Amino acid sequence: MALKYYDASRATRTFKPKDAYYDDFAAIMDLSFDNAPNVAYNEVEYEQTYGEEDFAFIDKVRIDTIVVFNTGIIPGDDYKTFVFTPDFPVTPYVGMKFRWKDNYWLVINTNQYESMVTSAEVRRCNNVLRFFDEDGTKIYEPCIMDYTLRFANNNATPIITVGKGEQKIWCQRNKRTSLIKANDRFLFGPPERRVSFRVYGGGIKNYQNAVTMDDNSPNLTEFYVEHYQINDVFDDLQSGFANAYFNEVSIKIEEPITQMNVGDKVQLIAHAYKSGEVIDANIVWSSDNPEVAEIVDGSYLQAKSLGSTNIKATLFDNEDISSTYTISVIDGAIESSYELVLNPSVGYVLEGENTQFAVYLYRDGEKIEEPIAFRNLSEVPKDKYEIVIDDDNHFTVYNKGMYMLNPLKVECSAQGVVETFNIQLRGLY
Repeated sequence: MALKYYDASRATRTFKPKDAYYDDFAAIMDLSFDNAPNVAYNEVEYEQTYGEEDFAFIDKVRIDTIVVFNTGIIPGDDYKTFVFTPDFPVTPYVGMKFRWKDNYWLVINTNQYESMVTSAEVRRCNNVLRFFDEDGTKIYEPCIMDYTLRFANNNATPIITVGKGEQKIWCQRNKRTSLIKANDRFLFGPPERRVSFRVYGGGIKNYQNAVTMDDNSPNLTEFYVEHYQINDVFDDLQSGFANAYFNEVSIKIEEPITQMNVGDKVQLIAHAYKSGEVIDANIVWSSDNPEVAEIVDGSYLQAKSLGSTNIKATLFDNEDISSTYTISVIDGAIESSYELVLNPSVGYVLEGENTQFAVYLYRDGEKIEEPIAFRNLSEVPKDKYEIVIDDDNHFTVYNKGMYMLNPLKVECSAQGVVETFNIQLRGLY
């Protein structure tokens, strides 16, 4: 093959030797693609718009194996280099997503500055972050997870060693992953062997720009995570979502006694409910004025002096889930106790469906016919639901769209007894 050269002294504004060199190189690249054994035709998809997952097929991509330059080690199938033809419509960037061989791939390095070959180093996403957005919609975000076993002891009968310390997760920095914050938990692994990890911080590479002056430029987020405990009450172990049932767990104090005489001692009873069903959970009792009445022996209330105090039942491992009522210590006859009861007590309505709820006032455990005043205290978008008052004791909730950030709040009152019931707008899952 004859050498080809251009006279740089004859270059013009419209023609430079560099331009001709690029044209020749592009022709060589086209030829190499057509004759290379590692070219994938219409197999690899690329994300056309950053963070939107609007994938489209690429006509042809050359897929090379990566060799670490300073060790000569080939990392394996989790690392590849994608080499693109000169007419590839997107300049690859760090954090760009591809789909190939039933996997997602993230760009971890590029070769684009003054390079005649447009290529990108990619790494296979070996896991997925599962979490909810502000509206309760499920998010599945492909991620790369490094799992290193540390501090393993060479014992004769060692216990099972789990990873701890500097576990890392990488994912695309986009509008979805920007919702992840410190202490968020994620579940990984098969349903029968889920493990939980908690985020140390909000992403240590959230503040690095791919383009110096563009704070919204594409990039990767890197999380440090630690091994953490599974919460059987809140976690959906089957689907792999942590805190999936957080807004569906509540505590109900059963037959609360509102009056006692000095010296009386009664047992406090409460149950934890998830989706309307009683669950096994540890409940902790407290009194905000123990000089009037104090908690003894874990679940008994001892009246000590005249006055009033708030009695609180709290879920052992989450103080945000609790129920409170006020009790008075008196000197004289004890008045009747009243309670408002919601039926059914499931506490949710599925998306696209409706449920009628009945509310009645009970006196000393006996239902009495008394009209109920209803008031909507919900902080939920109006387009997500409708509440219709059917009569003095019934109302119907219509779920027009799943919303799990906050539950509906319906305040019910009769004869001075006030109770607010939470009803979750769940999706069809």
